[in-house]
Amino acid sequence: MITKKIILSIFVFLLLIHLYSCKDMCTKKVDCPSFSNAQFFKWFPYTQGQTVVFKSPSGGLDTIVADSVTKSESYTNTYSTGFSSKPAVCSTMTQIAGREIYISYLSNDTLNKEIIVRLKSQGFPASNISDTGLTGLSYSRSKSYFGYTFSGILYDTLQKIYTTDTAFAMQGGIDTIFIAKGHGIIGYTTYPALETWSIR
Repeated sequence: MITKKIILSIFVFLLLIHLYSCKDMCTKKVDCPSFSNAQFFKWFPYTQGQTVVFKSPSGGLDTIVADSVTKSESYTNTYSTGFSSKPAVCSTMTQIAGREIYISYLSNDTLNKEIIVRLKSQGFPASNISDTGLTGLSYSRSKSYFGYTFSGILYDTLQKIYTTDTAFAMQGGIDTIFIAKGHGIIGYTTYPALETWSIR
């Protein structure tokens, strides 16, 4: 009986020593890459300070400015390998932010992705981006066109993203956005006026 208690005490003591000594020894480092999604930059090739002007059918002008364009750089993530610990997750992101425009892409190596395209106060969330445009859209639908002429300009690949919820459109004031690969946002349709503004 005493022997079992002594053995149990020694086991617990050694376990505690191991746990405390493992604080520094039981860690691993993971090298995480910088953001490098080529499709994102093909669809949104904005540069810092870039100005884009849209024109309405009646001649009105609207200017948006990409004040900042940033992306995450490579880094090292350290995590514990102790009991009940979880492996480190590498996250990468990029964002384009400025006057009346915000576009971001956040992803990690557990395959979770989140894209937000916001023009003025209207956001169009998506879960990924492909050769034909944004996919996994929330609150909206899309249609892709190839060799499509918009406002007198021929685009190789164009995606029309439109909301199916009038309350959502009313809240943000925009019903539809037009995105062209290699150009970014080339137009939008206001709501409820349903007036289409196109890039100059």
